[in-house]
Amino acid sequence: MTGSHWSLVAAVAVALCVASRGRAEPVSPEQARELVRHGEILAFHDVLGRMQPAVEGEIIEVALESDGRRFLYRIKALGRDGRYRDYRADAKDGAAAQEP
Repeated sequence: MTGSHWSLVAAVAVALCVASRGRAEPVSPEQARELVRHGEILAFHDVLGRMQPAVEGEIIEVALESDGRRFLYRIKALGRDGRYRDYRADAKDGAAAQEP
């Protein structure tokens, strides 16, 4: 993992508290660590490894949210064309996720 990826992973702890959209609720960093420790979700760096080929541009924001049924990582990237792109990944398996 490159230094920039480690920086991103470190920044995730702060970004986990980002305000949520819609019905999803943000997950606290402490809760996220417990979920990872108990094997209920993947750590973000594992999800990033699975999503990286599909994510275009530089990742600028990550949040972990729960909609009451599942946990989702929301990823915002800034493309080379200057446009923002939003991605969602199921935190349990890292698969791309659609809105509920």
